[in-house]
Amino acid sequence: MEYNFLRIAKIIVDGKEFHSDNVEFQFNVDRRFSNSGNEADVRVYYISKETKNLFKKNAKIDILAGYQMGSVGLLFTGLIDEVEFNEKDGVDILCTENNKEWTNEVVNKSFKSGGSGISLKEIVKNIIENSTIKNHVIDCEDYTYTRGFNAQGTLKSELTKLSEVVGAVTYIKKNRIYFVRKNYTGSEILLTSDSGLMEIKNKNEDGYVLTTLLNHRLEEDGKITVKGRDIEFKAVIDTVSHKYDRNRFETVLEVHKEVTT
Repeated sequence: MEYNFLRIAKIIVDGKEFHSDNVEFQFNVDRRFSNSGNEADVRVYYISKETKNLFKKNAKIDILAGYQMGSVGLLFTGLIDEVEFNEKDGVDILCTENNKEWTNEVVNKSFKSGGSGISLKEIVKNIIENSTIKNHVIDCEDYTYTRGFNAQGTLKSELTKLSEVVGAVTYIKKNRIYFVRKNYTGSEILLTSDSGLMEIKNKNEDGYVLTTLLNHRLEEDGKITVKGRDIEFKAVIDTVSHKYDRNRFETVLEVHKEVTT
């Protein structure tokens, strides 16, 4: 399986890619369901003065990781908030998630109903795919506009307006727009020793801290099934921390047991 193959980490700053094969760096990405709480600390070592100058305040940064024979996925996208030089001829940077396209990009389009009307899902898909973000998940009830729909506002405001019609929610996570039913959790992921699970610790009566090999598919508010040597349970992810350096390539999760009714 993919966890047995070469590990890959990348950081991309304003389009310039730094690969773990040729630049020494480490990172810690902390994620929770609220976009405003997601941040990353990155340390880069032994780089030239010219390269250091690329790491500047408000520069766009993406952090990715995965496996050569498996998949490499996005862990974090945001802006650099703070930059300091470190003792290893490099830089230490603090980054926060930023989705300015989500809140600032303007939508100004009229959707005609035609003879049989136009579906809300079709409108949502069109708005997102014609935005600068483009990636999306749409999973909700549908509605037919018999008189068309005028989208005039920001990307966030117009999608929020549409979501209220069908009782859905809309948000952005890792550069992907979600327009989904309120109980949406995506695909359930199975965690076992064969899929990278390394440690299970009790946090409280219904909560656990799990450590796995780094897995970009593990996301805040996602559902998992955990199968350990002497324990098995279903849970919802509260927080995710992706950690990478020379000695670590892991994801740490805080989870709570799923309540079944």
